[in-house]
Amino acid sequence: MLALGALLGALGCNDDVIQDLSSPTDTTKEKEVVQAFLAKNAPPAQHFTVDSDQPIEIVTKGRLTFKFEKNAFKNSDRSGRLTGNVDISITEYVSNADIIYGGVTTTTANQLLQSGGMFNIEVTQNGQQLSLNSKQYDVDFPTDAIDYSMLLFKGEEVINENGEPDISWEENYDSWVSDDSIRQDTIYRTKLGFLNWGNLDKYALTTNGSIVHLKLPEIYTNKNTLVYTVLADRSITYMYSSQAKKEFNSKQYLMPADLDFKILVISSADGNLKYKLIHSKVVPNHMEVVAELDAVSEADLDQVIQNI
Repeated sequence: MLALGALLGALGCNDDVIQDLSSPTDTTKEKEVVQAFLAKNAPPAQHFTVDSDQPIEIVTKGRLTFKFEKNAFKNSDRSGRLTGNVDISITEYVSNADIIYGGVTTTTANQLLQSGGMFNIEVTQNGQQLSLNSKQYDVDFPTDAIDYSMLLFKGEEVINENGEPDISWEENYDSWVSDDSIRQDTIYRTKLGFLNWGNLDKYALTTNGSIVHLKLPEIYTNKNTLVYTVLADRSITYMYSSQAKKEFNSKQYLMPADLDFKILVISSADGNLKYKLIHSKVVPNHMEVVAELDAVSEADLDQVIQNI
């Protein structure tokens, strides 16, 4: 899961949504089986030590390519170019499984996104965090086909309304998809003006969209259960627990009408790992009712998530 640290802020809330941020240890204890399973399978950081006095090119296991000009970094607390070796850590989220295991969903504050690839990049020297000295750097995202509606988003670490670490994405106007992509069939060439959380995304169409509601037995709450909607390849968001309605729902995130989608429920309400995978199509006032979750081994649940 995300190592987001101790966050003091939370997303703007709705009285209808359970807010239990004052006692995260209780929530963590009830969810510990789920959280341990997710953390064990979360995408690992990839580490690179490179000479900052030379142009840098890094290709990740997921085939993202990062390119920096020489002397591209500076100390965060002072200006001026920095020289010598630097350590670059990159965690990438390039599949539905990466997103679910990493706890990095694809939403802005009020809109759904579909990702072409997400990452978190940190650059340090002798343990000290560095920032960009150059105006921008290049990131190439592999793709099967170019979609010209893709944009670049910068992520902010937040605690969402279920009390879970998450990322809230905001379109970044200092970064863009390069015109070179127009002449490419399999690569988005992008220019980014920031480090840390980056995401190549497009807005999901929600014309005639609907809130999706999910009824579970009352034992399953946001204290012991995670619920995801999977709208498409790399378009995933949490469902939120509603105290008033005794349900999970998609809240402000409208699901596109007539879309085939999935709901994944993972819980450890009784101390054991359980799940349910629902295949459905979005209809007006969409409601799903689940009588019980199914017990599952970690190996079998991993297969479900890898194939989702």
